[in-house]
Amino acid sequence: MKSNALVSVLSLISGAVLLALPCGAQDLVYETTQAAAIARANYEGKMILTDFGRPDCSDCSGMESRFQGIAPPLKQWILASCVLWTADIDTSTEWQPYASGLGSFGLPLMCFVDPAKPGTWTARYNGLIAASTFLVYIQSQAIQNLPLVVDNLPGVPLTNLVNGSFIVNGLARTNAAFSGSISNAAITAVMWRLNGTGPFQAAIGTTVWSAPVTLPSGTNTFESYVQYEGARNSWTNRVTLMTVNKAVLTVTHSGNSVIISWPSASTGFVLQQNSNLATTNWTTRSGISDDGTNKSITITSLTGNLFFRLSHP
Repeated sequence: MKSNALVSVLSLISGAVLLALPCGAQDLVYETTQAAAIARANYEGKMILTDFGRPDCSDCSGMESRFQGIAPPLKQWILASCVLWTADIDTSTEWQPYASGLGSFGLPLMCFVDPAKPGTWTARYNGLIAASTFLVYIQSQAIQNLPLVVDNLPGVPLTNLVNGSFIVNGLARTNAAFSGSISNAAITAVMWRLNGTGPFQAAIGTTVWSAPVTLPSGTNTFESYVQYEGARNSWTNRVTLMTVNKAVLTVTHSGNSVIISWPSASTGFVLQQNSNLATTNWTTRSGISDDGTNKSITITSLTGNLFFRLSHP
């Protein structure tokens, strides 16, 4: 994950203020074999969502673009409840059981699959589908099939949280449709923990629940499961929460020098420079000072163009 802001020293005479904005979003990760999709779905406590098509299929690429959309929040629900499995129908045969009974069909072929029942599906769709329509499909399948789902997973990294505070919200149920779900037992608690450390603790609420968390900057794993009466538990759901501080890059002119600075509170950023934007020759500057309020560097003896950016690895 990388976050960048860019400024040229040519704009320094009047001064400039630019934002270092976070990276666009979490990437959707596609598995390319059924075995890999099953293994990851079991580990993350999610459904498998197939995406079978061809590389030159325009509706396939169109659907993949819609999967990436965050308004409506299709991507968020995929990240929260699904593991994506892609296959080229011209080079793979693993997709064939999922097309059983269809005859001719449009692409892509999208099936919601219980990882314990490969070769079957709980719902099946094909062709280019509106994002708002497919969002209804995925929400319905997640709530019906899974014992637990996070329903406010952000589609982009969270920025400038106050002391890292965020509230994870979700839904839980008994009698979920997928194999291994607990039936006919009351929910006693939804349990959660962050980044695999410490004991699980109870969320607020049961069928509708929330968990206040304190997120360090970077990539975080939120784990949760449903606890039922009789000391029985659901499988564990794992989702990723990304955070990054938003930084303001300030450039001021002072005599024959320029001062580049950003707030000390915006942690994790490094200052990089490049003399030619047509290249990728970004180098990290050393010699950054920090007075507790701002980090800064003074640049002297300027010749030609020089561009700066803040980068958050």
